[in-house]
Amino acid sequence: EISPFPREELYRTISQYTNASDFVWVQEEPRNAGSYSFVAPRIKSLLPAHAELRYIGRGEHAATCSGVEAQQTAEHLQLTSEAFSGLRGLVADMVINNINNQHSQAPVRALLPLDKPSATMIPASAHHRWSSRPIYAAAQSSEQ
Repeated sequence: EISPFPREELYRTISQYTNASDFVWVQEEPRNAGSYSFVAPRIKSLLPAHAELRYIGRGEHAATCSGVEAQQTAEHLQLTSEAFSGLRGLVADMVINNINNQHSQAPVRALLPLDKPSATMIPASAHHRWSSRPIYAAAQSSEQ
């Protein structure tokens, strides 16, 4: 439900992620047909000064969909891939690093230690791919 806009609920949720600087709005509808134009200014007003809201979705179109099932499916897959691409790479780096650590250390530890905050689980070996990403830099600074 976006009207009335859940400002207080959203603020409580966003404020739990103090190190986050990259927020993403994903929608399947074209930019001019979905909720983005309504919610974007409201969400941006709740974000910390260092954070940004990115849009992932179709560009502006007169129709809500292409009308061709194969094209619609391809666009949906592309949007989904784009929405999760950075996260997938970061999680893969974390898992690979933890697996490597298990083989080099005794006793064997869990793959993703759930007793640690997720921001501190980003391995130094992920630096080569993630050092320019705001979420990585924020997580690294929280470890120090």
